[in-house]
Amino acid sequence: MAETAVLVIDMMNTYRHPDADALVPNVGKLIEPLTDLVRRARESDDVDLVYVNDNYREITKVRHSAFYSTPLAYLLNTARSTPTYATSR
Repeated sequence: MAETAVLVIDMMNTYRHPDADALVPNVGKLIEPLTDLVRRARESDDVDLVYVNDNYREITKVRHSAFYSTPLAYLLNTARSTPTYATSR
């Protein structure tokens, strides 16, 4: 892994749940900056892009924590990455 990792946490969501209407306006403000951050991470050879989410594959969370019972801490500690966080919460 690279020394720098961009972690995209809890951003992959279909918004088909009871409280979705309340969340959509806030998430809408994040789409453009997050898209730019992800694009720049993908274009950089020295940045790893890691998605962490409850329901989608990459690193799947079993609880609210991105670190509890996931390989994320191991990956970051092994690579000595400096994470950059982008999260909806």
